[in-house]
Amino acid sequence: MFGRKLISSVALASLFAFAVPSIALADDGAREGRGEEARQGKRDRAEKAFPMPAAKFQEHAEKRIAKVRARITERLADATPEKRQQVIAKLDAAEAQVRKAIDIAVKDGTVTREEAQKVREAAQAAREQAGLGKGHGKGDGKGHGKGKGRGPAR
Repeated sequence: MFGRKLISSVALASLFAFAVPSIALADDGAREGRGEEARQGKRDRAEKAFPMPAAKFQEHAEKRIAKVRARITERLADATPEKRQQVIAKLDAAEAQVRKAIDIAVKDGTVTREEAQKVREAAQAAREQAGLGKGHGKGDGKGHGKGKGRGPAR
């Protein structure tokens, strides 16, 4: 009886001593750095995309502008006509700023990565200036979930 327990405990100890570490070592680090590789792959794709022909960039930008306009007008379906008119006026002003930046970028016939970045920055600035930026949800966190009424979560 004692011998059987001894053999089973030795077998179990040797299993944990040799099998478990060998499984852990079998990974060979393939998962390490995966996030950095993904970021590098994204950078490589962006570098391959630029310089981009002006017509293609303008087409992409116009599609994006149309998508934003459609989304905003869809959300304004239940708004009052005065509110709808105010928001559409802000949207038109923001679109004018973005189109001005696009015109500057496509002037020479090609768009570099830096020029595209300037268009993105102009779009962000126009969105913030018009008050059409991404908000923090309904009620800015007040009354939703934990910490009701104490402001946004920290």
